[in-house]
Amino acid sequence: MKKPSDPTFRISIAIFFMLALMSTPISAYAQTSVDVIVHYVEGSPIAGQFAYDVSVYFSLLDSDGDPITNISTENLTISEDGKRIAIESLQSAEEEPISVALVLDTSGSMAGQKITAARNAATDFISNLKTGDQIGILSFNTTLTHHTDFTTELASARNQVNRIESVPLSGTCLYDAAYEAVQMTATLPSGRRAIILLTDGVDELLQGGLCSTYTVDDVINLATQRNTRVPIYTIGLGSKVDARTLDRLAALTGGKSLYSPESSQLEALFQKLSDLLRSQFVLHYTTTSAPGEHTLVLQASYHNAQDQDSRNYVLPPFPYSISFISPVAGQEISGRTKLTIAITGQGEPIEQVVFQANDVIIGTADMMPYEIEWDPDTAAGLPGVVTLVAIAQGEGNEELARSSVEVTIAVAPPATESPQPTMVVPVTPETDSSLLIGGIGILLVLIGGSVAFIIIRRARSRHEVAPPTDMYPPSGEGRDFETVDMIALGASYSVVLGRLVILQSDDPAIIGQKIDINKPSISLGRSAENDIIFPKDKPVSRRHAIIEDRDGQLTLSEVLTTDSDGNKKRPTYGTFVNDMQIEDPVPLFEGDEIKLGSRVRMRLESVRRSGDIQPPKTDQPPSDEKTMDYIDIREFKNTQ
Repeated sequence: MKKPSDPTFRISIAIFFMLALMSTPISAYAQTSVDVIVHYVEGSPIAGQFAYDVSVYFSLLDSDGDPITNISTENLTISEDGKRIAIESLQSAEEEPISVALVLDTSGSMAGQKITAARNAATDFISNLKTGDQIGILSFNTTLTHHTDFTTELASARNQVNRIESVPLSGTCLYDAAYEAVQMTATLPSGRRAIILLTDGVDELLQGGLCSTYTVDDVINLATQRNTRVPIYTIGLGSKVDARTLDRLAALTGGKSLYSPESSQLEALFQKLSDLLRSQFVLHYTTTSAPGEHTLVLQASYHNAQDQDSRNYVLPPFPYSISFISPVAGQEISGRTKLTIAITGQGEPIEQVVFQANDVIIGTADMMPYEIEWDPDTAAGLPGVVTLVAIAQGEGNEELARSSVEVTIAVAPPATESPQPTMVVPVTPETDSSLLIGGIGILLVLIGGSVAFIIIRRARSRHEVAPPTDMYPPSGEGRDFETVDMIALGASYSVVLGRLVILQSDDPAIIGQKIDINKPSISLGRSAENDIIFPKDKPVSRRHAIIEDRDGQLTLSEVLTTDSDGNKKRPTYGTFVNDMQIEDPVPLFEGDEIKLGSRVRMRLESVRRSGDIQPPKTDQPPSDEKTMDYIDIREFKNTQ
């Protein structure tokens, strides 16, 4: 056996390692890591849908900090609030114009070669901008100086930079300058934005102590808000910078921090920033998440290297949207008609809703429910097809939203009067006495009926009247029978106990639909086994709630399910009546608003018929002497 000291042995080992290196893929050494940076996320409501188009702007860098440009959706994985999201498109953002705020330190320590190198690097950066890009220029020491607002006049901007000089014996109000730059970019419309902040020191006065009024956290908070979001790219020049703070400022706002030990390296760093901004990507996906704050995680995999970055972002409220509940498109109407709309979304306070028929104002409503009664027979130019318009107005009659529907006004049949025959009854002593006796008898019947009715009312107010025994058909028999007020066919009523009007849903097609409650029990949920199904509303549980007729009183209760551990589980996003979350079954009354989860909203409309009795809505129930509980219409009629 050869010893390690043997030359032949050492040569064999060397050849072995050379062969091993040659057999290893080159990419394993050329690419040891990647760096993904999510610069910012924007969500825009999609017209006509309860959904958003989300844009994610990001960069992918190699281990040297240079942009990677040859990627596809296969390299990327995206999650929203922990749920995997399908990427719909990926493209370069190079063609989108960018607005850059250039912020240069002009404190006393920047004198000489530093400020000269900073001017030269900044002017070269401006020269690399494309047509349509904008540049704004600030400088700071103890005070801030606006050299130019955002402009596309790049030659003029270069001239402004060439005039910048350091100010002897001045401090470094770094955070105030960064805060001002964020405010400056916030005046721009949404789009690609960036701040480049160059400094050679820390935030301090010449004599010591903090120079800025704002803190670094103030800057970060402002730069990450929805309306003012902007990534901050920091460049630290020299050895006296606060590298930790500059790293934090860049990382938390979606930018990147770079360092230049010597002023001679500034030009190369500005060129790297120019390449980075030009090589950004933007991907799009659609989400039905609710308005508010969310968390996005983007993971990139490239040549066996992986990295991820996360960013919090806010989905804005949906704008106002108006839906006609009544009448619906194509409906034929005649006589007095109630016009009712539903408004979804958020915005400025609604002062009133104006209703128009063929551009003529026919009424206004200034509170919910937004509805008016209209008699088309009084309008000129009718009957025929009429366009009804509802316009939501804010302060100063500013239009916030509008919607229209076409209906047909039916031709009213001409009114005719049939002559009524006149009967003359000769009055004799006999007929006179007969009429007197008959009148007394009728009077006694009326008095007796009134007394009976009062007794029934008082008895029911004390819960002494049991519901009729034939209110429901015997279970499972399915036999047909008829009472005074209902015909039971299987498990259905001919009398509609109430009606649900869909006010809001993630499915625009069902908004405004009216669903009759004509069974003893109506189930609501996302799965197909329910009576009322909301398949596109994710916040609605598969089996969510039940509306039941309990002795003539409609009640709403949640469906409790059992998890794998045997624990009872309520619907994840809750159930609400008039914005109050329920736990136990609650009674429902006309006008109540029901919300399933976070977005499905319905209003209960009772079908009023002769004999319906509705209790007053008060925080404290009135005394038994002045009120009576809800009496089912069928139960009441059967006692007459």
